[in-house]
Parts: sequence; C-alpha cells; structure tokens
Amino acid sequence: MNTQYLQLAIDGIAENKDFNDALGIPTREIKRVKLAEFIRYKLQTNKRGFARVAGVSPATVTKWLYSDTEPGIEMFKKLARRFGLSLDEVYNLFE
Repeated sequence: MNTQYLQLAIDGIAENKDFNDALGIPTREIKRVKLAEFIRYKLQTNKRGFARVAGVSPATVTKWLYSDTEPGIEMFKKLARRFGLSLDEVYNLFE
C-alpha cells in the first residue's frame, strides 16, 4: 500500500469514502493509523502508556487498533475527560 495515499486519507484530504475505496485503503486501516498517530505523536506515548492513562489493558488498545472493536460511549466519555478532548474528537479517532 502506498503510504503517501494512506497519509492523504489520514490528513482528511481523502475523507471521501469513494476515494478511499478507489485507492484500496480499508477503512479499518485508516482508523488504526489515526489512533496510532494520535497515541504516538499527540500524546507522545506508546500503546502501553495510553492504556495506563485510559485505564484499560494494552490488549484492549490492541483490539481497538487491529480489529473492528471500538469503545462504547462510556469509554468515549472517559477518554475525552482523561485526554482533554471533546467527544467528537474521541469519536473521530475510531471512525
């Protein structure tokens, strides 16, 4: 997969589903990279550090990153509070 196109999708330039489909970028991959980039660059931590602050196990974060599993609304609220984000910002990490 061309990382340049993936980065375009992540940056919001390719938010259009048809464009992502044309590039062959699975929505799950875009979600995974958005969350991973948030953890690594915005929070300046790793998966284990994110899990500790979020109050979940590293295995839970792995499920969020590599499967179609995502947190429920209560966890969205908890993540928003812990990281100083709006609910919309948290939700956008997982969509």
